Amino acid sequence: MGTTNGGAGLVADKTSPLQLRTQADVTEQLNVIKSKRQELQDALRALDADEVRLRRLWNSFLPVNQLPNELLVRVFQLSAVDYELWPCRLRRDMIWVRLMLVCSYWRDVACAAPTLWGTIGITGNVPEWLNLCLDRSANTKLHIHLSKPSPEMMQAVAAHAERIEAISISCPDQSRTLSQTFFHRPMPILQDLSISATDRDTRITLQMLSAHYPALSSLHLSHGELPSDIHLYAGLRELILSDCGYGSSPTLSQFLAALRASTRLERLIIANVLDGLSGRDVSGFLPVALPHLSSFRLSHNWPSYGLTFLSHLRLPPTCYVEIFVTPHAENFALEPEGQTIAALLPENITEVLPVLPSVTALELEMTDGDYAIRAVPPGSDGIRGTVLFGLVSEGQPVQDWSTSLSLGLTELAQVFQDLPVTRLRVKGDHRSSFLPDAWCEVFRTYPMLETLELTGSGSPTRTWTGLRMAAPNVAHQSGHGLPATACPRLRTVIVDGMDMMVSQRFFEELLACLRHRARQGARLESLRLKLRADHAHFDKLRRKYWAQVEELVGSVSYDVYDL
Repeated sequence: MGTTNGGAGLVADKTSPLQLRTQADVTEQLNVIKSKRQELQDALRALDADEVRLRRLWNSFLPVNQLPNELLVRVFQLSAVDYELWPCRLRRDMIWVRLMLVCSYWRDVACAAPTLWGTIGITGNVPEWLNLCLDRSANTKLHIHLSKPSPEMMQAVAAHAERIEAISISCPDQSRTLSQTFFHRPMPILQDLSISATDRDTRITLQMLSAHYPALSSLHLSHGELPSDIHLYAGLRELILSDCGYGSSPTLSQFLAALRASTRLERLIIANVLDGLSGRDVSGFLPVALPHLSSFRLSHNWPSYGLTFLSHLRLPPTCYVEIFVTPHAENFALEPEGQTIAALLPENITEVLPVLPSVTALELEMTDGDYAIRAVPPGSDGIRGTVLFGLVSEGQPVQDWSTSLSLGLTELAQVFQDLPVTRLRVKGDHRSSFLPDAWCEVFRTYPMLETLELTGSGSPTRTWTGLRMAAPNVAHQSGHGLPATACPRLRTVIVDGMDMMVSQRFFEELLACLRHRARQGARLESLRLKLRADHAHFDKLRRKYWAQVEELVGSVSYDVYDL
């Protein structure tokens, strides 16, 4: 065997074919080549090992790898900023696991950090992965989300019941397994519990005792049987119920008794729970006060079921409230009179919602399938103290509300009368021929109105007609000190919408109204129009009428939407 200059590498001997006289000589030479090849492979392996060692050494000098392991683990946790929150604040996916592929050092740090493995999110029947996570979590507190787990997986989790702080289980009807594996075991530190059935035709039956869950503060139950132990509700700060009920002979008094025990509640969501509860046994039932409640949402399919329930509640004035009915075609036909906002409200609504008499802003929205009214008290950020009522369609709308703006305006004036409203926003189709009378009633109902915003579709011509109609008759003004125009404090009108239109009649009605108000000393301070850029004939109309409008309004502006 020879070497290159300086012995830098291995080269093959150049043996002359004349020296290979026998088969044994050839075999010997083949063995020499095999040996040299092995030496080359050994040298390559040594070089590979040196390269890996040097790369690891290079990684060790990175600033992030100079951090203490505790801080690096925290970096791993914060890197999963796009994780999806599941009920009870659980991470749905263990996104940080992918960071273990970056380098062996990161993998070693992650595998040795129990706090990382304490948050477990698993979909499907993967018991091996679950057991690995549980083992690596050591003795840390557990936050677990299981979607469609097997009974074997639920039994594995139940063995760690004393460490579970939050758990969410989404599964088919496994009532027996859940009761046998979870709800007969104490969970002394459990704070958040979420149970939901993936099979909507079944209802999970649970046997829960309050003594097993002394720290429980959040309960989310979907398609399940409501716990009968009312002491379980005493410590709750959050209660979310969807499509739930009681096992046999369900009554509204049972449910109200559970809420009465929930004196610490801060958030309450009830969806399709009332429809199956009989309210015949609640006469004389004392009101249910929830003094700490900051957010309340009620949705159901039958307006009549909600009235009795709502009449027994007493909500604080700072609570954000949503009350919805989702009418189906069959109950729309059976209760046609119930398909109004008024049908959602009990007669003692101001006792239920003491914030209502102080409302200063109203919003009416009527779209293809939705009809909603939002009431906002003064000083609200749009959440605190705000109340939202609505008829909301799921799937195919049972009624096109966008063409019923006159109905919405009439209800607005009748249901929310005697309120000190200063701001009104209306969204809908402004083309109905009944609108002038409806607008007239609105303007007479809210004489303190200062700002009016119109959006949706069509031309708001009839708004100006209604405003002029709302002015008191001269015959009725004499000697009574009545203002000579409706809404004398009205200073700002905004017309804003991609599908809003103006026409010659719009400007004529606008000018007639503005001239009347100018004569009575009630000029507008601001008129703002924002329409679609390709609105036909607008430039021509503006050239004809704009100067006249500017003479009657303090500030007039026009803007377009970018298409």
